[in-house]
Amino acid sequence: MSLSPSLSAFWRGRVVLLTGATGGLGRALARRLAALGSELVLLARRSAALARVHDELEALEGIRPGLYPLDLERASPADYEELAATLEREYGRLDVLIHAAAHFPGLTPLEHTDPVEWLRGLHVNLSAPLFLTMACLPLLRRRSGSQVLFLLEGEGCSRRPLYGAYGIAKGALAELAAMLDRELAASGVRVTAVRLPPMRTALRARAWFAEDPRAVPDPASCADEMLERLAEDAPSAAIAVSRPA
Repeated sequence: MSLSPSLSAFWRGRVVLLTGATGGLGRALARRLAALGSELVLLARRSAALARVHDELEALEGIRPGLYPLDLERASPADYEELAATLEREYGRLDVLIHAAAHFPGLTPLEHTDPVEWLRGLHVNLSAPLFLTMACLPLLRRRSGSQVLFLLEGEGCSRRPLYGAYGIAKGALAELAAMLDRELAASGVRVTAVRLPPMRTALRARAWFAEDPRAVPDPASCADEMLERLAEDAPSAAIAVSRPA
């Protein structure tokens, strides 16, 4: 996909904090944003995986993104405040926060769900994105046209059998994004929730394990369209990047 001048102009020089940067979609977003000239801060749980993405981007695009190892399951509000302080100290601003981190261990009936795993799924997929956003809001409010992006599953995921805490959290995340967008409307911070189409990721393989991975698109195609949509001057409602599963 060729870079349109408007897309390049929108993303060039923007400071973007990307969580889940070592996952399938996160990695694709990081590569695309690097090609567009964004200043990237990549957040993920494992330092070694972050280092591999760093080296990949340096080899492909000649950039050296900022790396911030943080385990969202164990992070405290103080950890999020420290992250925001680091962004202010190192970059002086934050333009876009993209929540691409997710936790989905696989399909499990509710009656057999481990209580600790239930709490982990709700926290990483719902509470942690909110707490991180709260910590970053002072920085985001300072920037005209700043954005927060939450990633949702296809329509009806919260009611789909066996998706457990992940499905429930993603359903609640849509409501959270809508509420937050209304609350921040006067501040200039735009909140967008994107419903993701099927794509070839390790997370999807845990649910669609009998599926031929060649039958679903690569995450790079979704990343392209998502960044195009975010660059448009569109309302801050939930949008679908493509037809959901």
